[in-house]
Amino acid sequence: MKKNYEELAKLNGKVNYEGKEYAVTDEAYEDDVIGFYNYGNRTNRLDEIEEGEEYSLVMVGDAIDREGNEYRVTWHFKQIRGEEVTSLDLLDWEDNSNVYQVESV
Repeated sequence: MKKNYEELAKLNGKVNYEGKEYAVTDEAYEDDVIGFYNYGNRTNRLDEIEEGEEYSLVMVGDAIDREGNEYRVTWHFKQIRGEEVTSLDLLDWEDNSNVYQVESV
């Protein structure tokens, strides 16, 4: 049975982006791009980021709006190399400023 918006929002949480609300449909996963250097220089190798350097851990996940349209959510979580969180549960998923973009799929 397909879950509705309210069930998914309660189970997985909601995201607000540009004035619109989305229900996350499943657990987020790590994107192919692991981090960014300070000025947008991408790398997919964590060993290329120097100790003490700030980067963004990029996570993606699926979501729906109230009409059932499907979206892909991208989060950027600031991390410091060598001081990373030990569990993805420790990331601040409630802080919508970590939402980088929401795209229709």
